[in-house]
Amino acid sequence: MDKREEIEDSIEFVKDMKRYYQDKNNYNINEFGENNQSLINLNNMIEKDTKESVQLETEQPCCKLEDDIDIDTLYNVNNNHSSFQSVYKEVFKFILIALVSFVFANLFTSYVGQYTRVNGESMENTIENKDYLFIDKLTYLNDDPARFDIVVFPKSKGVYYIKRIIGLPGETVQIIRGIIYINGDPIKENYGKEVIKESGDASKPIVLQKGEYFVLGDNRNDSMDSRDSAVGKIARERIIGKAIFRLWPFNKIGGIR
Repeated sequence: MDKREEIEDSIEFVKDMKRYYQDKNNYNINEFGENNQSLINLNNMIEKDTKESVQLETEQPCCKLEDDIDIDTLYNVNNNHSSFQSVYKEVFKFILIALVSFVFANLFTSYVGQYTRVNGESMENTIENKDYLFIDKLTYLNDDPARFDIVVFPKSKGVYYIKRIIGLPGETVQIIRGIIYINGDPIKENYGKEVIKESGDASKPIVLQKGEYFVLGDNRNDSMDSRDSAVGKIARERIIGKAIFRLWPFNKIGGIR
């Protein structure tokens, strides 16, 4: 039994006592007055203690937040701060990934390889218009271009030619009646789409110096190449890579001969 129940029982006892003595009209005041007054005092004391106890239990809060901080406001502040941190982390992660991708892509296209689309018919039937090719740049970091390699070099800013190497540094190239001669000897090759009709500048011997190459398109009668003075001999440093793989169309995917 807790304190409150004890107090309530005491109050009920006092009330019962009062009712008992009030029903007795013939009791002696001198004999019972002192005890009756004690009971009244006890009753008042118990009632006062009960009221204070009840008020204490019902009106006093069990706890109090310092400085009357609103718990909802505090939750919202913490939640917003957490959301901001999450967004910040995602943005930072995106920027980091984009930066790494950009650096990697630049390093790859500068030193390893890149893809390009062919515009024109100068390399038919080996390579056709709108073919997508992979250009290998890594090979020529250590090795020099070889005869019959298909190479890419710039014509002007943003425009590139793709041709096949025929003459190497130190050689003399000449085309007579559709036959290609290297150092006076005809070469054996079957890359040309047709027999050469126009020798161009190669109708006379073209001497290649150190680091110079003579190139032709496989479509020999529809190609601007080293036979034309607008293209001429190709310096080694101008060659940016070697076409080694066709990416498109799907039915022709594979290495380039």
